[in-house]
Amino acid sequence: DPQGNYQVGIYAAAYRLLDAFNMVAYLFSVFLLPTFAALIKQKGNILPFIKFSFSTLFVFSILIAFTALYYSSELMTLMYPQHSDESSIEFQTRLNQSSLVFTLLMFAFISISSSYVFGTLLTANGNLKHLNIIAAMCVVINLSINLLLIPHIMATGSAIASLSAQTFSTMAQIVVVIKIFKIKTDKRYLSALLIFTIIALLSGFIIKQIGISWIQGICIIWIIGLISAISLKLINVNLLVKTLTEKSDNI
Repeated sequence: DPQGNYQVGIYAAAYRLLDAFNMVAYLFSVFLLPTFAALIKQKGNILPFIKFSFSTLFVFSILIAFTALYYSSELMTLMYPQHSDESSIEFQTRLNQSSLVFTLLMFAFISISSSYVFGTLLTANGNLKHLNIIAAMCVVINLSINLLLIPHIMATGSAIASLSAQTFSTMAQIVVVIKIFKIKTDKRYLSALLIFTIIALLSGFIIKQIGISWIQGICIIWIIGLISAISLKLINVNLLVKTLTEKSDNI
């Protein structure tokens, strides 16, 4: 089916950057597994390291998601410019859909990267039954939404299905982790996460309105975001460097 092949191409084009960013988050999770396992075995205080790892990936994924939100068209144009045999209308239609799919997938990356933290923690603790149940439920959610939306909005529907399933997976893992490890709500920490998200969102919106080049805009969003994250103590630079250095030496 030509239309089916076209929609697969739209999704694959938007997925390429998600696949690349996902490798960074995955490599970070490789460092987490032995650390979580050691802390659990030694019955140490695991909460600080959960916050450290989650905050690091959360900041990283939020900045990526908001970069996609404000500059998806520019990034898709850079990666997939207009074809020689493609009219301006066809190119704009393809660009609009691929940009939307790209944005949805980048927001799904927030949940994907978070799952690397909580899923790795549950794996280290031996809670594979919980993970399997969550995974099975995600399969049902993903397939159901795909069957419902693909006939109507095609590749966009598949991206919505991915975002929905990944979000459910992360939320379910967080609930299980809170229950198993008896983690109490830290309002100050949650407030810091919310403030950082608002700062990243508003800074991107304001920078987009200024009208500077998209490359400069992305750089400024990331600079403001990283400064905000460090100021709010969501990122501990010294601990991050120490953790990565130690794990790299062990490898």
